[in-house]
Amino acid sequence: MLVSPAGAALSYMAITSARKSAISARCYVLMLSLVASGCFVSLSAQGTPNPVPLINQPLVPAAASPGGPGFTLTVNGTGFVPGSVVNWNGGVRTTTFVSAGQLTATIFASDIATAGTASVTVRNPSPGGGISNVMFFSVSTPATTVTFSSFVQNLGFATFPSIVTADFNGDGKPDLAGLTSSGLVWISLGNGDGTFQSPGTFATGQSGEFLLAADFNNDGKPDLAVSNTTNDTISILLGNGDGTFRTPMTFLGSVPISNPPLAVADFNGDGNLDLARAGHSGSISIFLGNGDGTFQAGIVSPIMQPNPNISFISPMTVGDFNRDGKLDIAIGWSNSSSLGAAVLLGNGDGTFQTTPIVSTVSSQGISTSLDLLPAADVDGDGKLDLILGYTFQFGGCSPTTSVLLGNGDGSFRSGAGGSGMPLWAADFNADGKLDILFSFFANSTNCNSGVISAGILLGNGDGTFQSNPLTISGPGQVGDSIVRGDFNGDGKIDFGSVNSGNVADIFLQGQQDFSLIPISPTSVAVTRGQTANFRLTVVPTDAFNQTVAFTCSGAPSQSTCTVSSSSIALNGTTTVTVAVSTTAPSFVPPDRPGSIPTITGGYRPVFLISGLLALMASLAGRRRDRRLRFISGLTLLLLLYAGMTMAGCGGSGSQGTLAGNYTLTVTGSSLAGSTTLTHSTSLMLTVNN
Repeated sequence: MLVSPAGAALSYMAITSARKSAISARCYVLMLSLVASGCFVSLSAQGTPNPVPLINQPLVPAAASPGGPGFTLTVNGTGFVPGSVVNWNGGVRTTTFVSAGQLTATIFASDIATAGTASVTVRNPSPGGGISNVMFFSVSTPATTVTFSSFVQNLGFATFPSIVTADFNGDGKPDLAGLTSSGLVWISLGNGDGTFQSPGTFATGQSGEFLLAADFNNDGKPDLAVSNTTNDTISILLGNGDGTFRTPMTFLGSVPISNPPLAVADFNGDGNLDLARAGHSGSISIFLGNGDGTFQAGIVSPIMQPNPNISFISPMTVGDFNRDGKLDIAIGWSNSSSLGAAVLLGNGDGTFQTTPIVSTVSSQGISTSLDLLPAADVDGDGKLDLILGYTFQFGGCSPTTSVLLGNGDGSFRSGAGGSGMPLWAADFNADGKLDILFSFFANSTNCNSGVISAGILLGNGDGTFQSNPLTISGPGQVGDSIVRGDFNGDGKIDFGSVNSGNVADIFLQGQQDFSLIPISPTSVAVTRGQTANFRLTVVPTDAFNQTVAFTCSGAPSQSTCTVSSSSIALNGTTTVTVAVSTTAPSFVPPDRPGSIPTITGGYRPVFLISGLLALMASLAGRRRDRRLRFISGLTLLLLLYAGMTMAGCGGSGSQGTLAGNYTLTVTGSSLAGSTTLTHSTSLMLTVNN
């Protein structure tokens, strides 16, 4: 059947063999005319499901400066089809289909007007189809160096070293999810300023060791998959889109697993996400998704070992390493003398070729740890590369980073590297070149003690890196599991980490801080009873946008010192007012009857002299009465004097604010996790009579 744009159907009825050739000729002419007019649509093509696309890292360009002009964004990946569209923060952008591995999209100047981080995805049309993985685009000014400020976020329970990030409640802010040591899933919703809310927990019913986030039921809300090693099961928690999850669904893995990490992609191209997991027996199990959060029984693809001593021990990474449009899997391997990566070429139906393409990185001995990062195009040649990290049994605590540059056929050649265990590849300094975040032990002789620090290898864009790595310092400690994202919305890539403690360490790019700067005049004189006003500017550093609370101390008694806003959430430089209200002296006279006069100070001597003369006169007369008259007169004199000079009952007064010079201290504090930033400034107050 053929369908024209108007929807008219051309149906073929049963015909005799004698008429077949003539009718076929006429049909052929009709098909040619339809194709020539551009209105030919194949229903058989319409019935083939489109895959869920996969975006490769990096985007091209990987970053842009705020306020720059519009540009064309190139998106490389796998599974693109005619009709694929590029989404920028969820909004559709004009998209050009170049090939199944490349799209271009028009990005407007308004999209990059201000600093921030855009979420870039690709949506394939139905049937099948769906939304790709998210790739972040930094709108930030390029920098020659990178610094971080670290904050400790208390979780309140022991964690297992596995952490992911996604927008679980749909508010446009990245959230965190992880596993507790008791097997629960924890969710900590992001505030968008680099801090996170107190976590909530959800039961998995199992003891999970690895976590990943993806949309398994095609409802546009991120779900969670938990790999459980104690009983070789996988638990799926479907998200409700508000930061909560439904009751977990658990299914049994097909073979005992060698390590807990999972990989997610649409391995059979039906528009539903699938899961991959490595097994003990040298095999890969693929669990094909049904599109509703459930999965089919695992398809086991054995790995033919080129060397019987090889062990496949690292996390898997997914990509189209031979550029045939079918997703492949890479996994790290090691034996008694060397290590490297092996690529299993995909068949496009959820199975893989049994003979891996093996590449060797090093032959220095037995490795004690081996890690493999998500595939990325490190040298910018359009072919996926691999980044491995490893340590050796007798090499102490000095891990090594190595890059395998892809040849585009599934094989690799040795590239550059550096010191440290690689954690993530991203363009941290917004110069359009991939960098590598790595960890290292501060104590290079004891891997089980000491602080784990971090650094960055800045990329040159050709697969090599600058010789002097940058070291990241601060109170936070880098754990065994890392996630990256723009946690405070400033356009710069941050990262978070968990180990086996009860905290999450958040590393925000830049020297995240603020300062208090007084605006002249910084010294104010007032008369008692007046109010002194000062002004301060609160200046953020490196787009610091957290909440600052203010206090004021040092004001004299009988006065009050207040800040116009007790706390503010910074969004650029902000001005606050500090007001000091002083008190004037006061006197309230007593209530007394008007018939009782008050002797003022000038008449008191006259009253005393008159009283004394009267007292002397009382001594005249008979001797025996003198003593009694004297005592009585003296007592009456004293009582009259006291009553006529006293202030009176009910009188009150206040001396007010004492005159003098005072130093005021205004303090601003900001709490990030369990870390408090505090800054103070001084102001001078003079109180006159």
